[in-house]
Amino acid sequence: DGQHSGSMKWVGGIAYYFRPTINIRSGKTVKEFIEKTYNGYAKIENTRKLNVVFDYLVLAELQDFIEFKLISIFVLLENLKDTFAKSEGIPFIKGSFRKINSKSKKAKYTFEELLNLMFAKVSMTKNLKPIIQLRNEIIHSGLSQLPYDQQSKIYEEIFDILQEYLLRCMGYKGNFLVYSTRGDHQATI
Repeated sequence: DGQHSGSMKWVGGIAYYFRPTINIRSGKTVKEFIEKTYNGYAKIENTRKLNVVFDYLVLAELQDFIEFKLISIFVLLENLKDTFAKSEGIPFIKGSFRKINSKSKKAKYTFEELLNLMFAKVSMTKNLKPIIQLRNEIIHSGLSQLPYDQQSKIYEEIFDILQEYLLRCMGYKGNFLVYSTRGDHQATI
């Protein structure tokens, strides 16, 4: 406006390079990623509470104990399920999301049903049974009877699913590094 005034937002932080989604050591790759995702991110940032989503992803990665990692990811799944249902206008009545066109007015969506709807919205189909079984075991008892390596494998599977889901939600098209392969393999959306 000729006044030489304006404002600027500055964000500082540490890029945690352990299993990144993209090659964050390449400025060109980071620039292209931002260009491909920023508008999609901005469009759903508030309704899907993406600031919370990314905080939980980082929090999960910083945990030392697998149960803490898993609990953080399970809470994140709950958050994503909740914000998805609300953004889709699914009614929340008496503590549960309800099926609108059901014969029974009491018909509730299960956690798994809402996750399946959420993933289907971005053209993803996943077997959630082992994830939900482990979630229920840890949430209801505080610990899992599964060996560490099995819990860790399920954690990686959840992270892979979330990584792809969030990229799809933001409209990303291209290659990304797969978390469970420690970045050794790429997938394409």
